Amino acid sequence: MKLKHMYFHHPSKLENNEAVIQKFENQGVSMKKIQEALGRTNRYVVPTDSPETSLSLGIDAAKGVLRESKISMNEIDIIAFVTCTPEHQIPNDSIFIHQALQGKPDTMCYDINANCIGALLALDQVAQYLNNSKTAQ
Repeated sequence: MKLKHMYFHHPSKLENNEAVIQKFENQGVSMKKIQEALGRTNRYVVPTDSPETSLSLGIDAAKGVLRESKISMNEIDIIAFVTCTPEHQIPNDSIFIHQALQGKPDTMCYDINANCIGALLALDQVAQYLNNSKTAQ
């Protein structure tokens, strides 16, 4: 399996991590080492008054990767949506992404409720499915 395209779509607001680091430092937990290891001094956040949600960001990201890769939704066999802040439990958010992108009726859709490791988890699960499926490409 080979990953051909990636596309990143972030919320519009960028914050630095100092307030979070200080909160943990005040509790005696050093976050500086983790930040230095990860190399991330900022993070993107959705402002409380924003119309952006994890689902709208997912839809925009999916549209972006389809546009940039010039792939049609008819070529997509699976939609896996990863978030730790889903908008819906039933039906799950990947169904709404499928609907927004007008996916084919037999597209597998599922959500993964995970945090930082979620992208790797999704890649592993999707790779396992595609490698073992007789119909998926």
